[in-house]
Amino acid sequence: MPAVYVRNRLRAATVWGLEALVRRSEPAYERQAVLRVAARPWDPAPCGAANAVAHPDVGGLWFMRQAVPPAAVAAIRALVEAAVSAPRNRGVHAQVEAAGREVAALLEAASKQPAGSEAFIEAHEQAAEAMRRRDALRAAAAQLPAPPPPKRTPREWEWYEFEPGRWMAPMLAHPADGGIASLAARRRHLSNFEVFGDAPVDEWLCLASLQEGTAAGSAERRGCEWLRWLQRELPRRLPCVGAVDEPLAVFHQLQYLQRGCAISAHVDAPTPPADVVATLSLGTGLHDTVRVGSARVRLRPGDLYAIAGPARWEETHEVHPSTSDRLSLTVRFASQSELQNC
Repeated sequence: MPAVYVRNRLRAATVWGLEALVRRSEPAYERQAVLRVAARPWDPAPCGAANAVAHPDVGGLWFMRQAVPPAAVAAIRALVEAAVSAPRNRGVHAQVEAAGREVAALLEAASKQPAGSEAFIEAHEQAAEAMRRRDALRAAAAQLPAPPPPKRTPREWEWYEFEPGRWMAPMLAHPADGGIASLAARRRHLSNFEVFGDAPVDEWLCLASLQEGTAAGSAERRGCEWLRWLQRELPRRLPCVGAVDEPLAVFHQLQYLQRGCAISAHVDAPTPPADVVATLSLGTGLHDTVRVGSARVRLRPGDLYAIAGPARWEETHEVHPSTSDRLSLTVRFASQSELQNC
């Protein structure tokens, strides 16, 4: 068993206890996340390649087997490998940031518990311990030179390690194919996004800039063209996107999950706006699975699943650990009127 897999599985088990405590005090859209949901395998293979099929019981869950062909998967992976580099080892400075997020989460949880309750005391005790760890890390970091800032430009990005073994990178959708064209709207809707390290939207990868900077006929250029194809075609091929009033692709989210890592049960936050969240699997694993509500779906490279309606707002979803590293691309769609009014 690879050491990376074992390490990440042990770490995930430790993190789950903290998340369960914090989410007991979350808003309504998060509260169900602490529940473990029994799931049944769903294999919609008979739908045929690139045909969308809805789950019979989980409302708003859609699936497309082989939404893009293997050549598209290879081209998109080539683009990501060229544009996004591995995070540099920031040592204790990265640990300070992670410890700060842990403290903030625990203090928020404690503030929402009835004073004097068991949960209130438990949260404060955990917060106090987390503060001691954070302060010790801060003291160690103060003795070392600050690391260089991460690489963040419209054509080059450094993976942001949001959680151990979970790397994130944002990409602005192409405005010529249903992306947000207004810089003001981008700044209004996409600023202060924690999973990307609060990177200013002006520093995000930009699909239009990437396409301009790639050589004609290259794998990277084909990757850009396939992402533009997704923006154009999903509103036509995926009924839940087509049902959105004047759907716009809000942005693309790239995610790299190391083997053994998992994403625990959650409901996506209401911001940034997204009526539909569609995720394309770009991994190489044979046992990549996700759960949405009571459905467990096995993903192969090129497969896509989407959540809308009840699956988006009422059901929790989670990503199960895999024995392989996995790469995915998520596109969020929202109505043009919603983006203009909020």
